[in-house]
This record gives sequence, C-alpha cells and structure tokens, in this order.
Amino acid sequence: MRLPAALAPWHAWLQWLQPDQQLALGAVLLRLDPLLGDFRGRSPAGEPEPVGIDDLRRRGPYHRLVLSEWALSDELPDEFLRRAAQGEHLFLSPRLEARHGDALNIVVFDAGPAQLGRARLVHVALWILLARRAARARIPFAWGVLQRPGELAAADSPQQLKDLLEARTLERATDAHRIAWQEHFARPELAPGERWLVSAPGARPPGFSHHATVRRGFDEPLAVVLSSAHARRAVELEPPADAASSRLLRGRFGGEPESPATKPARRFKGKLALLQPPVFGPGAVSIAVPLLDEHALAIFHPPGQHQRKKSITKLQWPQHIGLAAVAGDGWTFGGVWINGVAHVGFWHVDGFGGANLGAHRFTAVPGQAHWLPATWCRRGEETISFCVLDKAGTLHNFSRRKGQLGVIAADGGVLAIGHCDRGTLTLPYVRHIESRVELVVRHAIVGATHVAASTPLARDSTPTRAFLNGAAHGPTGWAGAWCVASGRASPDGPLDWQLCVLVPGATVPAVETIEVRPGWKVIGVVKDTSVGRHALVALPPNRGSVVALTADGGQRTLFTTPRPIASASVAADADVVALVTEARELVVLRVDADAGAWTAWSVAGDE
Repeated sequence: MRLPAALAPWHAWLQWLQPDQQLALGAVLLRLDPLLGDFRGRSPAGEPEPVGIDDLRRRGPYHRLVLSEWALSDELPDEFLRRAAQGEHLFLSPRLEARHGDALNIVVFDAGPAQLGRARLVHVALWILLARRAARARIPFAWGVLQRPGELAAADSPQQLKDLLEARTLERATDAHRIAWQEHFARPELAPGERWLVSAPGARPPGFSHHATVRRGFDEPLAVVLSSAHARRAVELEPPADAASSRLLRGRFGGEPESPATKPARRFKGKLALLQPPVFGPGAVSIAVPLLDEHALAIFHPPGQHQRKKSITKLQWPQHIGLAAVAGDGWTFGGVWINGVAHVGFWHVDGFGGANLGAHRFTAVPGQAHWLPATWCRRGEETISFCVLDKAGTLHNFSRRKGQLGVIAADGGVLAIGHCDRGTLTLPYVRHIESRVELVVRHAIVGATHVAASTPLARDSTPTRAFLNGAAHGPTGWAGAWCVASGRASPDGPLDWQLCVLVPGATVPAVETIEVRPGWKVIGVVKDTSVGRHALVALPPNRGSVVALTADGGQRTLFTTPRPIASASVAADADVVALVTEARELVVLRVDADAGAWTAWSVAGDE
C-alpha cells in the first residue's frame, strides 16, 4: 500500500510496518508531532571553513590567483594587466563546509508496569518522532530503558524497534535508576544535547531536559504531556485497540508469518500448574505437567509414531509426600521425595522403596516450585538406576546392587543431565572441571565414565547454566549439542552462551558463541532441521513467543501466543519444545520433516 502523503515524513520508519499498522500508528504520530516542534538547542554547525578546492572562477581575491597567472606577470607584465582589465584571470574557488560540533539527543523509556499496554504505542510514536527530529537537525539520536542505566542504542533498524518493545519488564522504576542515568549524562565524554524521559506522570527528574508523561486509565483516553523548562503541551489520545496495534506491540511487524491460531486438540478437566516446566519422558513421547491444588500429574502423549489411543492420563502421588524430582520412562513417570535429612523415598519407581544417604547429603528444598533434573534408567521392566541432580551440582545415582538399594554421589560440578539410553544404558551429562566443560557418558550399571568431548572456558569464566540435546552413539560416544552460559561482561550486560556441536564419531566439538541480551531466558538447545543448524531456544522478555537464536545473530520465531508463556522446557534427546501459557494451555512444538516447519499441538485445561 502506498503511504498516505500526511505520513510521508516518517516513511523511513513506517516502511518497516505492515499497511494496517502504518495507519494505526500514523494516527498517533499526527496527534503528537505538533507538540514537539523543531530542535531549538545549540546549533551543532559552526562558521563555514574552506575544505579543498571546488572550482576555477573569473572572480576572486588575488591571494587565490592561480600560479600560472603570477608566472605571466613576470614574463609578460603588459599581458598580465590586459587580462586583469578584461576579467580573464583565473582564481581558485575553495569548497566551504561548516564543521559540526558534538551533539547527541537521548530518550529514555520507562519499560515497567506503569507503562504497559496501550501506553507502549505512544512510546513507539515518540521513538520515531524524536529520531526524525534529530535527523532533521543533523544530530545523532540514541535511546535507552530507564531500568537499564547506561545502555544506549540507535533507532535505524526494525530490530532496534523490536528491542524497544521487548524491553518491557515488571521491574518498577526507582530513584536509583534515575540517579544512575543522571550520572551517565554527566560523563564528560558524552556529547551535549536534549535528554528526554518518557514515563508515568511525576516531577521531571534532574538530568533530563524534557519529560513526556503518559497516564493510562482502565477505560479512559491516554493523557500525554510534553514538558520542558520553557513549555508544556498536553493532548488526550485514544490509541486504536485493534489487531494491528496488538501485533505491533508484540513486535510482529516485519511480515513474519503468525503462528496459526488453532483450537486445542482437546480439553480436559483440571488446572495445569504454571511454575513447574513440563517434564519430558525419553524421546519426548510423553510429557508430564503437575496439576494445581492436586497431588497428581497430567501425562500427555502428543501425536506421533508412538501415539497411544488415550492421549491424556492422570497419575496421583500420596498427599503426605512432597516430590523433589520427577523423571519419565516410556509412558509413565516416577519421582523421589526427601524424608528427613539422610533418607529419600521413591514414588512409582518399581523395586525402589527408600535409601539412606549415609555420608552424602541431598541439597534440595522440599516443596520448591521447580523439580530437580532427574532421569530414570530401565532395562526391560527392571529399574537399573534413578539419577537426580541436586542444587549443589552433585549427580546422585540411586541403584540396586545385590538386591539392596544404595546411593553413589556420581559426580560434582554437574551442570545438566540428559536421558538414560535404554540400548546402551548410558547417561550423558555436562560437567565443569577447572577451566573446561566436559560432555561425560556414564554407564548405569558399571558406573564407568568416559569423556566424550571437552571444551576450554574463557579465562576467569564460571559457567552458571547448561543444556544438552542429543543421543548415544555407541557404548561410549554421544552426538548432539550442548550449551553453557559462560558469564556476563557486566551485571546488566548481555550473557555469552557457548554452543558446542558434536557430530557422530568426533571427539572435538564445533564451538560457537551466541550473545543473549538481558531479559531473555534460554530454556534449551535444538537442531532446527527446517534451517539445518543448532540453535538456542529462548523466551524474549515479554514471554509472548519462542525464538531460536543462532551464532550469526539470527533470530527465528518458532511460535507466538496471545497469552504470555508461564513456563517452558526443551527435551534433552529430541527437538521438541513444551510450554504452558498463562491460559493453562500446554503447547508442544516439533519440526514437521515433510513440511520443513515447526508445528504446534495444544491441549487446554481449566483456567
């Protein structure tokens, strides 16, 4: 659609949007633009100065006369005078340019709860208006978020507009944030210029030259006030609350295909718990989610080659126990619970009743919102071992030997574990030892360990989280990928993730580094077969989508949802993602090999 003439001044930014979004946002731009006016600060241009030669002319001062003319005055003075009388002399004409002084206009947005919803549409409009205003004055422009002092970005790409929208947070703005920005503005190396704050109504904080306030009511127009030391202008807006605005505020304006809004495959009675991420069985053939206010698991069997007739089953545990970890095997699930300090009990694990920990201690918090990672290893119908990774990074291997159930603290420094392979009876896990991260394969019966691959860590880097996704390759091998968070350069800066890919038969992985911005949450790693490479799976700050992040800076949206995602997890041995939305709906994402795209299967419970 051709952009209306009234919106032509903002074409450079509106061209990123879809036609209906251009019209929705354009109505806000036209109302706010008269309130801003032109830039009236100190002009960045000085006096014009000569920079090089522009041309030769017949008029000019004689100190710019070309050298050949002066040579003529020495050899033929009469000819020199004749040429002067007839205006035939040639003079150098310099090119004049005005040197630009340093200047920088900055706008800081409050992305907290006081400015969520329709107020964010005003933020987008001011972002565009102030960027164009600075461009007309030939002044650089930058923006930041009040809750992230010192972080500035440009406003010249659609990704930067998405970053503004994804910066929304539930953290309230505080005086500490405003003081930190004031100190940042006072740095001598920062060029002078306008300093805007866009926030809820209140006094203009020190350090800001302009203040734009947006007051939102429950069912009232937005009250927008723009003020500075010399002027105050106000307007009431009624931003369009339509589908176009909704997509815009979710960052869906680049022509990306929306995930199909299909009805859930079926509904069931019960409320899914929101805090506990879904738990996968081996191969992701079954997924368990606890039910709210019930001592029960809802076990889902998504469609596939192993599909059973009954897609949902229910499994209850005794009310007097509080599960610390849950693991799946085939179509069923079992768990472990803590009894006192040195004793653990098992629920629904054949042949396992209880075990004394002895000198070992199990670091866990009973009744915690998130269960500990665990894996269940069986051979036929016989349980071989049940492994649990505790909060201290110790992998406990509960196993039966000579008819007795014992516990072995298998390893320390463990960051993540996978599923036990029923064919080789091996368990893969990622551990941190000194200055390296290792992918270890442990045999469930013998207990022997083999380091399948190892990667060094950056100096002074301590890994904090890890995920893996792959399968056994022979009795001591493994193939797939794992990722490790290797630390932040600064407390509020991006987080570097090390992505390691190990192909079958190899012992040295291919290593890539992926920078994850603040506010994003990595939940696992998959091989996105639709594009043929491994990627991190992450949730943006608004929790409205599932995104695949690659080392080249690419972001691919796998799924979007109108209701925020409450919890999510990725299978450790399959390219499957499961998430629970705040509508208490389970959504399972997997790649359709024939279609080469991600598909969604969903089941809804009671809200």
